[in-house]
Amino acid sequence: MGTNHYLFVTHPDPFDALVKENRWLLKDRSMVSKLHNLSAGDEVLVYVAGQSGIIGLLRVQGPSQLLRETAVLSGRAYQYELPVAFEIAVPKECVVPVKPFVRELNVTRRIADNWGSAFQRSIVRLNDDDFNFLKTKLVQTYKELHDSEQRQA
Repeated sequence: MGTNHYLFVTHPDPFDALVKENRWLLKDRSMVSKLHNLSAGDEVLVYVAGQSGIIGLLRVQGPSQLLRETAVLSGRAYQYELPVAFEIAVPKECVVPVKPFVRELNVTRRIADNWGSAFQRSIVRLNDDDFNFLKTKLVQTYKELHDSEQRQA
């Protein structure tokens, strides 16, 4: 069976903390049920609401788990954790904007005038073409940032 591709939707503040702690938190059991198709090895792009862009890439490491204690992050309470490994995380000011590509992506093409509605769910399954297109844009941004940092050092 191949790798599945998803997009998680979050906000900037929790994302920074999640990257720092190298984990993905879920609010409640209803969120866990939306993840029943995720498997170790699946790749997930992270979309930041409010900034309308892709900010990260992670790989699922295993099934979600109930936390022993509720975790509070950026004022939000979470009861479950999904083990992940972040592969790429770019700064908030460097998100890959989705809007320029809405007519090219299958997930937004039919609703291009209201494309943001495609990302109002917390978890979106992406087809391989959309995932690879957005991942390529994120990797390009990450490499440009890394190259720029090396030139400045």
